[in-house]
Amino acid sequence: MTYRSNALGCLVATVLLAQAAAGQSASSTTVTVSGGWTSLTEQSSQLRDAGAHVQLGVSRQMQSLVSSRLRFDIGYHSIPPVADPRRGAPSSSVWIVTGSLVKNIGLMRRSQPYLVAGAGAISIDEGDGRVTHLDVAGGVGLVLPQISRIRPFVEARYHRVMQGRSRDFIPLSLGFTF
Repeated sequence: MTYRSNALGCLVATVLLAQAAAGQSASSTTVTVSGGWTSLTEQSSQLRDAGAHVQLGVSRQMQSLVSSRLRFDIGYHSIPPVADPRRGAPSSSVWIVTGSLVKNIGLMRRSQPYLVAGAGAISIDEGDGRVTHLDVAGGVGLVLPQISRIRPFVEARYHRVMQGRSRDFIPLSLGFTF
């Protein structure tokens, strides 16, 4: 039950951080809400059935790092179990908390491509209990043209679990920035 309280604490902290940051400057702080599909590769490098995820984040513009943004995300991923019980299935619930640096690349007329890279913690059930490991992540995204006060985006990431069994998570997200 500790992982649930930790996850809830992270979610509450993210929401409070977003509220505090939004109060400081609406133009330099943004909140992201996204969801999509998550695939998992294991030691055999075989892609498993896709699951789903939801994610909440807060982003802050940083002038000192060549127009980069610092973003903190918390995501809940639901992964289908492996059919073969001898392989050991991760839990159907995975929590990922990541701090990332986001850098815009190139200039398009109405859309903005970007690179994202970061590190964080991932909480997985390894059969005999829930454990937390370090993970690193990298990916690409595209912020689409603005609709009213929100900006839709698409993003693909690669999360590498740095300890325990070799697992890689590949979330594909659709979301909104406001």
